[in-house]
Amino acid sequence: MEQWEAWNQELLSDEAWRYSVVQQAGLGVGFDSQIPEKLSEFNQFLVSTAETDSVPTLKDYQRRFHYWLRDYGAKRPKRGKNEVSRIEELNRVGEESLAMARQIWLNGECA
Repeated sequence: MEQWEAWNQELLSDEAWRYSVVQQAGLGVGFDSQIPEKLSEFNQFLVSTAETDSVPTLKDYQRRFHYWLRDYGAKRPKRGKNEVSRIEELNRVGEESLAMARQIWLNGECA
């Protein structure tokens, strides 16, 4: 686990790696400041799941972190009960537009 701290420092000093992590997280550039905390959470995850021996190299550590971040570490805000998906919203707007167009046509306003 001491090795993890050295790897963390190496990764945190690698601007290209940090940029890639921010892009993969998909939560905006503000996520960059959360990377040190996420590495700590990842280390705790490895300990709590008895997976400390699953990261013998820096390459393995990076790979495991990537998949952990995707599956557990980068929580995206969930939609509320009343929120609809973008597709549902597009469908609703499209239906309203068609209804307005029909009404205009029926009223003879598009001559």
